[in-house]
Order: sequence, then structure tokens, then C-alpha cells
Amino acid sequence: MDLVVIDDSKQGSTSRDGMGSLVAVGGLHIPSESIRVLGRTLDELCHEYGFPSHGDEFKWSPHRGTWMRDNLHGQDREAFFIDCLEAAKEEGAEACVVIEDESRRTTAGEYVGHELDAVKVFLERTDHHLAETGTEAILLADHPSGGRPAEARFVAECLKALREGTRFMDLERTALAITGDSKSTRLLQLADLVVGCTLSYVSGEDEYSPSLFQGQIKGMLRSEGGRIGGVGLKLHPDYCFANLYHWLLDDDVFWKSGIGTPLPMKGRAYVNSAEDSSVVRAAPSALDTD
Repeated sequence: MDLVVIDDSKQGSTSRDGMGSLVAVGGLHIPSESIRVLGRTLDELCHEYGFPSHGDEFKWSPHRGTWMRDNLHGQDREAFFIDCLEAAKEEGAEACVVIEDESRRTTAGEYVGHELDAVKVFLERTDHHLAETGTEAILLADHPSGGRPAEARFVAECLKALREGTRFMDLERTALAITGDSKSTRLLQLADLVVGCTLSYVSGEDEYSPSLFQGQIKGMLRSEGGRIGGVGLKLHPDYCFANLYHWLLDDDVFWKSGIGTPLPMKGRAYVNSAEDSSVVRAAPSALDTD
């Protein structure tokens, strides 16, 4: 039984032109034979870099008053992150991150509930991946903020999705959804690093995230048919953000409904660069739907 560790993150204000506030849900698929080894390796790395105890967690953006925030800075922090991600790659861990713009409709056509919508989209991609690997997995999520009521609601929604499936997939390969405390689970801390860095990079943060994303995380994102966009990194809505798959991931083709279109696409935002959301008009395409 494999393990899927899942975490969420939010970006209230973004510096990338044309984006509203963002919510991200994502994590890592870890093969069964690698779960214990990777957890131990992360513990050893934390000890090597000076973390005083197992309860002192690492995060992409550590909170004030934590050991990491006060003691691990600059090149040392970057080296630590690189070592953690390299260890994950060596153990066959693969990543997937779903990011939704909260100023736009969810995949269900609503303007609320983006986080749970992103969870369902993540579960769909996880189930598809597990079908390809011929395995099943347990889903381990960090405790949601908001205490026990939020945790119970989150687990209930996950179990409902796993039981009923979605309009696209039956989700039969994810056996169980449970929550854990990231302070005692290094694998959840690793998921926080992947999701947090990816969200920062997509949102336009240009100081810390680009080198780590391009050098480490991009190579961990799941791919299919030579593309990462829509597979290892899903940006919603596609209609608004598809060209970012070209600039951020080096994808050359955007696939939807079995139709492949070369990137970047005219008539879509970010046709000229990832920094410019202006639209260059073109003839209507069969892809012009959310």
C-alpha cells in the first residue's frame, strides 16, 4: 500500500499580473517500499542541519518563533531544501499540485468552495496516477486549520468523494483518508515544501522559489505525453492560465478533450510572457471553454 501525503496553501495577494488570490492543494505519491526510508532520511537531514528535536518542523515558509525561522537562513536553507527534495526523488516520490484562482468559478461552476474543489481535482489526478502504477494508496493529510470541526469536515468530504467518486472518476484506488500532525510527520512537512514553493512560483514570487522550483520540484511533477501542465501541475481555469504551462513548465502543447494545441496560444492570456496577461486575439478555437 503506497502513501499519498497532501497539504494545502493559500496566497492572498499575488504579484503575477492577471491573478487573484490562489488556493493550492497538492502533495506527493510515495511508493510503499520508500515510506520508511524517506522518513528516516528526512529525520537525518534535519539533525544534520541542526534542528534541535523531531518536533521542530520544516516548512516552506516557517512561522515566527520557530527554530527554522530563527536559525536556518539563506544558502543554508536552500541547501537543506535541495537535500530534502533530492532524497524524495531518489526514493521515487512524485508530486502533483492543483492551484485555483478564487476570483473565478470552480470546476463545478461555483464561486465558493475552491479548496474542496481543488481537493477533488487532486484526488482525480492521484487516482489516475495510481491506475497507471497499478497500486493503491492511503491518503495522509495535515490537520486543517480551524480545529476539530474543520478536520472532521475535511475528512468527511474526502471520504464522501472517495465513496461516491466525482463526475469524471470513481476514485477506487485511494483506500483511506486520514489526518496527521505535520509536527510529528516529516513526510507532511515535505508536502508543505512542495506545495508552498510551487504556489509561490506560480503566484509570481521571484526571489526564493524560482531556483528551487526549476532545479528540483519541476522534475518531480508528474508528466504524461511530454507535458506537465494539467498532469503534475493543474492551474484552474485552464482558459485563463494555459499559456503559463509554456512559460513556467516548458510545455509545447496544451491538451484538452483530446485536442492538442501548440503553446503559447493566441487569444489567451500570457501569450507573450508569464508577466503579461494581455490577450492577443485569434480566431475562436474548439478549446474556448473553461
